[in-house]
Amino acid sequence: MFNSSESNDAVERHARAVGRIVFGVVTIVGAAILVDRLIHRPEPHAVKVLGATWTVAFVAGWIVQQLELATKRAGSDLLAVSFAVPAVGVALLLPLTLHLPVALALGVGVAGFDKWAQLSLYVTAPAHLTFAFLAALRAIRLAQGRPAVSTRRIYVTTLIVSAIPFVIPPLLVGFTGLAIIPLLDHMARMIERELTPPLPTAIVVS
Repeated sequence: MFNSSESNDAVERHARAVGRIVFGVVTIVGAAILVDRLIHRPEPHAVKVLGATWTVAFVAGWIVQQLELATKRAGSDLLAVSFAVPAVGVALLLPLTLHLPVALALGVGVAGFDKWAQLSLYVTAPAHLTFAFLAALRAIRLAQGRPAVSTRRIYVTTLIVSAIPFVIPPLLVGFTGLAIIPLLDHMARMIERELTPPLPTAIVVS
């Protein structure tokens, strides 16, 4: 005799989905705050905003996931949204985050990174938006079981967009993209695991 673990699995999947959505929303809000500060403030403190955003995103996502587990609610299907939202947030925030150690290694310093971030915003914003859109589209299609945008296409398209109207950004975007592409590949494996149904659990009846 077998007892399906579908109920508990549905609760856990729902909790993970809600946690991912909260994580994504925080990163998107953090990216918006950072952009606003880079545009309107002479000292935007980009490093602090990046650090605070990632910290709050991970902590808030984990806390909400635990709260959802405690309520034992299965909820509706949030798989596509739960990957698309964080895909946008990460795509907007991670490139500049990856620039930080490079900038520090070059001796720019924390204060100097503000200028680096402001320049990056003006010359690579179209590339970041393109990357965010394509990453979200890939997540949605993977979650729906449809043919998804390939990581190669995302990489090449983003490079092309980054060349308009400047010439140097493709070099910076290209190196940054090499570090991010593995995450897009990993997304497919994560979604596949979420779509795989649980194995039935055997019950011994005396």
